[in-house]
Amino acid sequence: MLQGDEAELFRTYEVALRAAVRHHILASDEVIEDACSYAWLELCWRRPDRDNVFAWLLLVATRQAWRNRERDQRERSLTEVPPDREPQRADLSREVDAHEALHALSNLPARQRDYLTLLTTGYSYHEIASLRDVSYTAVNRHLTRARRSLRLVHDDH
Repeated sequence: MLQGDEAELFRTYEVALRAAVRHHILASDEVIEDACSYAWLELCWRRPDRDNVFAWLLLVATRQAWRNRERDQRERSLTEVPPDREPQRADLSREVDAHEALHALSNLPARQRDYLTLLTTGYSYHEIASLRDVSYTAVNRHLTRARRSLRLVHDDH
């Protein structure tokens, strides 16, 4: 088929593409549908070789479905409780506290977040300075600022 044949390709492969992506990845119908739509848009934009167009569509849609599924999992509300688990007040409180802590960490500047991550995984100030090719004083300054920012957020709650 020649390029400009996108409507014909859609009619030919639409159902099969959705089924193939669903076979390759466990995700909601919305994730699968969005991923397939993305693949069709990419087909119109990139105009790949038509000899293996179904394989190309499947690869693009599957990769997009993985990204969509991961995004949805990250954005899922912490207050969602699995149906087999009775919500416990302490559990929800811990989850909310963890969510607030992660939010506070995400608002730190990248360098502060990086140094704090290294520190919490066991690196010393000197090791962080060596890894990042900065002075001990710079590491100390950024970690002090990071802690101050986190304390301010904690004190506000």
